Amino acid sequence: GFGGWWMGLLRTAGAGEAVGMHDLAFDFEADIDTKDALRKASLKADGINTTAESASATTRGRHSIVCKHWMKDLCMKGDKCDFLHQFDPSRMPECMLWLKFGKCTDPDCTFRHMANADRPECQRYRLGFCRYGLICRSRHDRLPKEGLPDILPDWFLNSLIVNAYLIPRTEDLPVPELRERLRNGSAPRGIDATPPSERPPPMVAGATMMLVEQGPIPGLLPPVNGKCRFFNVRSMNVRNIQISAAKGIWATSLGNSQKFKQSLRDVEHVILIFSATESRTFCGYGKMVSEPDDTLLPGVWGDMSSRLSPSFRVHWLKQCSLSLQAANHIKNPQQEDLPVQRCRDGQELPSSIGERLCRLLWQQSEVDLVKGSDFEFEPRVSYEHLAKEVGRSSTPKDSPLALEDARSAEDRER
Repeated sequence: GFGGWWMGLLRTAGAGEAVGMHDLAFDFEADIDTKDALRKASLKADGINTTAESASATTRGRHSIVCKHWMKDLCMKGDKCDFLHQFDPSRMPECMLWLKFGKCTDPDCTFRHMANADRPECQRYRLGFCRYGLICRSRHDRLPKEGLPDILPDWFLNSLIVNAYLIPRTEDLPVPELRERLRNGSAPRGIDATPPSERPPPMVAGATMMLVEQGPIPGLLPPVNGKCRFFNVRSMNVRNIQISAAKGIWATSLGNSQKFKQSLRDVEHVILIFSATESRTFCGYGKMVSEPDDTLLPGVWGDMSSRLSPSFRVHWLKQCSLSLQAANHIKNPQQEDLPVQRCRDGQELPSSIGERLCRLLWQQSEVDLVKGSDFEFEPRVSYEHLAKEVGRSSTPKDSPLALEDARSAEDRER
């Protein structure tokens, strides 16, 4: 068998002496080294660093928990996995038996067993309901009836109610006592809770109508009083942001694309707030003005095009450059009050947070994002006319082609 052949090889190679594993060489090692080089090149192209300098970075953030599939030799993602591929008892995932039933019958269980007292309190359960139930990794403390809040915040209701944006917001009601008790940071009518750094400049008499027509965020096209949904859009590099600003398009993962598409059908304004990981800046915000289209500049995103959904049209409302750290005071209540810069790509922001962030970006100096790129001297694409049409109808049909799209259509006909 294989064991006898292996022992015979050791006897022959060592002539009776012990042979170390480092003294053995196989003819397929060259192929393995070649595949490793190709894999590292692929990871580098995706922006994933595999050098020794990044070893400390892989143990932070997304690589903070050991991969349970790697423990069983079943993980197929390799270095692209979001979990840690290294045995560390302090970073093991929680035991599901312990999490559900409070006890584990396996004496050799390697997963983490955390006492209930050591867990943070679940904020959702404290407000009345947690969808995760027994598998929630936070502590569920039952409160007396008088301990329950009278008014529930918007971020909590949005996570429970389908089409929650159709329900009138409490802050729109003329009842200062109710709005004062909201937990989402809103203030009673007549009291400005916005930090001084985010307040718009004082307006002279007669400019009141201009402020009313501005809508919930600056630069919004008619109908300015239409319902808005805000999404965080994060790009790994600045070049994709420049392509979007020059061509008036964007593309994302299939899941995010479906979410944006449904939102475009439900509300008048789908606002995308752009940021770039490479430059660590917010780059502005724009409005989604069409559904994904297979014929809209295919392949414009290079090698990433095959992994993205079809592009859709975007009308940029504001282009700027603001450090991510400058918005740390704006926190997302749906993400444990973490700064908005920690939001993942495609994550929806509460209306109050999205409006607040857009107002902050609007106050920054206008920046030409395309300047210095390959698209600086090419014609810019603007969908201002289409954005107005989308405001009147959430599902525009037979949308007019922009300049770049018309040229692409002519090239395909030729």
